[in-house]
Amino acid sequence: MRVAVVDFDVHHGNGTEEIVRHWLQKQRSRDDFDRHKSPDLFFTSIHLADDGASSGIHFYPGTGTHDDMMNNIVNVVVPPMWIIKGESAVSSGDLGERTRKKSKRFGEDEQQAPAAVKSAETSEVNRGGRMEWMKAFRERLIPSLRAFGPELIIVSAGFDAASGDIGNIGVDAKRGLRLQGVNLRPEDFESMTKQIVDVANACDGHVVSVLEGGYGVLKDAELNLGRDNFARCVNAHIKALCL
Repeated sequence: MRVAVVDFDVHHGNGTEEIVRHWLQKQRSRDDFDRHKSPDLFFTSIHLADDGASSGIHFYPGTGTHDDMMNNIVNVVVPPMWIIKGESAVSSGDLGERTRKKSKRFGEDEQQAPAAVKSAETSEVNRGGRMEWMKAFRERLIPSLRAFGPELIIVSAGFDAASGDIGNIGVDAKRGLRLQGVNLRPEDFESMTKQIVDVANACDGHVVSVLEGGYGVLKDAELNLGRDNFARCVNAHIKALCL
């Protein structure tokens, strides 16, 4: 069975990635393994990434900034909204450079380049945020998932990318700031889920959803959390699964 794991939790699914990598490497080590055999496991994660070198905010876990195509792993990185003045989401500048190259490769001009290489004085679309997240999901994650042709899709359904959720807050301790990384709405979770289900239907496959992150919105200094928006996001996800 061809199994794909799709992780839209706001943090990189580093543990799942290691399991997938180990599984495929183990398969290749078998005496009866045919090097032309198609891999039966695929992993893709869309998430925020920032190691803090330029912004002062280290976003956990700090991994997932590269694909590993040899092991059927696709990482879709969305720069946090707090990244400004063309600073990259990784200290080496690798993400920003790859973003520039991709923009040029597809004929985009500098005004259309994604958030990692744009100024903070631009629109929400160009500073990260839900529009860029959904664009990356639609244009990079879904095509790679469809190309794999899964018979079973396991969704790591994290809702901590929701607007205001403390799971996507970046803490700049030096300046005493708490900054939001991304701001998805319930309809975005519904849309992502529908796109995943559409792939499963096209492949005559099935979808299993597993709850991950999603914590709530900080209501006051006493660390009380409001979970109304979290509930709306989960409800939107379930609605799309049931269509």
